[in-house]
Amino acid sequence: MRPRKTKLKRNKRGTFTREIGYLNPVKKTQPKFNLGTDEKDAEIRQSRIMELFGDCTRILGKPMWTSFALYAAKLIARGRYQIPYAPQWEALNNISDSPSVEDKCAEYVQMLRVEQAQYPSIQIIASDQGMYDYGVALNSSYENALIKKMDFNLKELGVIPHTRKATDKLISGTLHEALDTYIELDIKKLGLKLENGILKFSQRKRIQYVNTLKEQHPDQSLMELSSYDAVAQLHKYWQNRPEYEKGKRYKPTSALHRYKELIRFLKWLNLTSEYQWEMPRGADQIKINFVEFESDHQHIDFLRKEVYTPEQLGLIANYASEMDLLLLYVGVNCAFGAAEIGRLIVGEILLNHKHEFADRLHFETTDSDSFVRLMRPKSKMFGEWLLWPETADILKWGVQQSNKLGTPYIVSRSTGSMLYQEKNQNPQAGFANRWNKLIKRVQKDHPDFSHLPYGSLRDTLPDTLRHRKEDGLASICLAHKTAYKPDNLLDAYGNKPFGRLHTAIRDLHDYFKPMFVLK
Repeated sequence: MRPRKTKLKRNKRGTFTREIGYLNPVKKTQPKFNLGTDEKDAEIRQSRIMELFGDCTRILGKPMWTSFALYAAKLIARGRYQIPYAPQWEALNNISDSPSVEDKCAEYVQMLRVEQAQYPSIQIIASDQGMYDYGVALNSSYENALIKKMDFNLKELGVIPHTRKATDKLISGTLHEALDTYIELDIKKLGLKLENGILKFSQRKRIQYVNTLKEQHPDQSLMELSSYDAVAQLHKYWQNRPEYEKGKRYKPTSALHRYKELIRFLKWLNLTSEYQWEMPRGADQIKINFVEFESDHQHIDFLRKEVYTPEQLGLIANYASEMDLLLLYVGVNCAFGAAEIGRLIVGEILLNHKHEFADRLHFETTDSDSFVRLMRPKSKMFGEWLLWPETADILKWGVQQSNKLGTPYIVSRSTGSMLYQEKNQNPQAGFANRWNKLIKRVQKDHPDFSHLPYGSLRDTLPDTLRHRKEDGLASICLAHKTAYKPDNLLDAYGNKPFGRLHTAIRDLHDYFKPMFVLK
């Protein structure tokens, strides 16, 4: 049971005080802590003391201070966050009939480590550094002796092969335990979260990859993974693209995603203080090439990206509502998928805007031009797109609707919530549902009309540019590898010919004209 955090109040002397926890949970007696006169420092001290009391509750199974934790809490109240642990001479003298100095030093280190494990919320340090350092060296020698004996016994029993090199370090924990810890301490805690602590879609995908690693790799002790060969075996396992179902192997891209997560995990495991595992010498240089199978070449699609023709887009447009038209026009005009248009906000749309850097970009512009200008949400790369008049008009409608709903997002539901729901397992589901309904309306009158996903709109503009020998512009319109500094917009155009892109988009208006002819 952790005490509830309340707003601090000053006493008559101007000091912030707070009663936290219980000395006796039956009598409800509470210790009072003087937290100082600075409100910000007092709040920090209060939070740390409350977290420490949470450790006590976990240890004792009831809300009550332990003597050591209370001693530490009083130091924290005075602003001391490193808690010195003094030798407990009575306990040290009782370890044997006539304890030697060596025994006492080794036992002191062991007792300190137990306290550190009991109270993870605080930093406990040795009060006698000389005694501690000597005890660490002694415990290390004890550990080595114990490992050698254990290694010998396991080989004698046949548990491990005689050819295996003797382990020189005791490493606790298993592979699956470490993977679970990796999820909690790295993916969940270090990653940026959405509102209400909901994990981002990318974090949830990474957790799926880690769970796949647990399914594919049998659990084993981390000591077994302390050799180069053992780590290399993990790498080679993914090189062979294992089966995820009987008769179905991971595709190279799918295997690569999971393999990259394995690499991230091993690097984390090497650096974290949660485990004593270290990357074997040379293991960080292991490289693999995914194997190819005969089945990979049985169904080669030389035209991977299938997109609608302008005439087909025009047919879709004639069955579309205003919001559908917005998704259609912006998706084609700006090479946007659900993630880009779903996060598009009013401030990223420049309507009737003469480009301020037209001379630098070497293209003609007037006040009748409009643009979308933003940073790609995933890559954080800058992109800018000239808008066709019809796209600008539908975005004007979109801006008006957003203002009515009181939301900055252009694409939203009638409630004002985003259509792109990043907190969901499939954030693009709202777009897919809306697009599928639109295509079904088309197919009701035209049964043979092909059903391509909404994401195909993102491919349309770059595909068209590439067929006009403009591969560079196709990359720019997708906002690939574009440098941008928010405090100096001009720097964004130093290496990328956005002017050529805007001119190319303007010239393509006639090509896509069938999309704008509404009957």
